[in-house]
Amino acid sequence: MQSVCICSEVHLPCILKWYWPSEGYRSPQFDTYFDQPQVFSALERSLPQMLRTNEALLDSIDNGAKYTFDISGIFLDQCKWNPAIIESFQELKDRGAGFASSPYYHSVSSLFPEHKEFREQVSMHRKKIRDLFDINPGTFINSELILTKELSTLLKEMKF
Repeated sequence: MQSVCICSEVHLPCILKWYWPSEGYRSPQFDTYFDQPQVFSALERSLPQMLRTNEALLDSIDNGAKYTFDISGIFLDQCKWNPAIIESFQELKDRGAGFASSPYYHSVSSLFPEHKEFREQVSMHRKKIRDLFDINPGTFINSELILTKELSTLLKEMKF
């Protein structure tokens, strides 16, 4: 019998704040440019559905389904507001779900001419997955599923 592994992307983008350059330069703090209260509100609104979905996925894993998750680093950072989300993904991992690596911020840094930023984001994401789920992802999924011959070579160098 053939099998299919379903990969789900989990990401909640950061919402930009309105910023007036006439207000002058401010320190480059995350909260200066991104509307954290609005992101928190979006996370809280989606939390019940997310937890129900993960419960349904647990049931399907018990019936033989296989899943891999591509959870952005920025989403994992946002989960500090409600650790139940991370706990539900840890339970999925304990039942056999996998985790892929990707650029930390779900960015298109792989398109930059220099790959320094891309490498740093992938390393950050791998470390975050290792720290939270105690696994080292061997699979890579790029934002927007971008793949080029040059990127394939780079990912091979990075041991994917």
